[in-house]
Amino acid sequence: MVLALPAACAAGNYADGFAADLIRAGRADVVVTGAGGGNSRASVSGFVRLAAMAPERCQPFDLNRQGLLLGEGAGMLVLESEAHAERRGSKLIAEFGGYGLSCDAYHITRPHPDATGSIAAMRSPRSCDRDSFLGTFNSSMLHGTGTRHNDAAEAKVVRDVFGDRRIPVSSMKSMIGHCMGAASAIEASRCIFTTRNGYLPAHGRLRDAHPACDIDVVAKFRAIGSL
Repeated sequence: MVLALPAACAAGNYADGFAADLIRAGRADVVVTGAGGGNSRASVSGFVRLAAMAPERCQPFDLNRQGLLLGEGAGMLVLESEAHAERRGSKLIAEFGGYGLSCDAYHITRPHPDATGSIAAMRSPRSCDRDSFLGTFNSSMLHGTGTRHNDAAEAKVVRDVFGDRRIPVSSMKSMIGHCMGAASAIEASRCIFTTRNGYLPAHGRLRDAHPACDIDVVAKFRAIGSL
C-alpha cells in the first residue's frame, strides 16, 4: 500500500502519525514514512508575492525577523511494531509516543493570533503527556518560520501548554530554510538524533529575542542533562 498525504508543511507529521496508526491497528508490521520537498519558480515567487520571504536571512523569534527562506530536503523514518522489531533482533532507537491533529482555519497563510489550532493539537488526547517530554518537544523544534505571526503564535502555544515550565526549543529553518512538505519529517528525524546524542541543537541567527516570543530558545548547544 502506498499513500500520499498532502498537508503542506505538516505532511511529514501526518504521514508519521498515520503510519503509527496502521501499526497499532494491526494493519502493518513495518511502514516507511516521511516526506520530501523541492523548490520551484512558482513556490518562490508565490512567497515573494505574499511578502513572506526574508531579504537575506531567516531569524525565527528574533526582534528583527522578516520572514522565511525556502530550503529543500527530505526526511524518512522506518516505523515498526515492537514485536516485529524483537523478532528480527533490531535495536530500537526511539518510540513513537503520540500525536495531535487540529486546524484553526483562520487564514490561508497565518495562524490564529490566539494559536487555537496548535494548542488544541498539543492538548489532544492522542498527544504525549506533557510530563513525558525530555525537556524538549517536536524536534526540540518549533515550526519557527521566522514570520511575525507564526513565531508569536508558537511562543504563545509553548507558554499556554507548558505554563511556567521553561521548555528549550529551536528552529531548523534558521539554518536550512523552510523545506515545505519535508519540514516536519526532517524535524522528526532531528528529534531522534537529539535524544540519542544527548544534546539540544543550537538555534541559529537569534540576536535579540522579540518580547512576544518570551520562550527558552537554545542559542548554543546544550546537554539534555543540564536542563
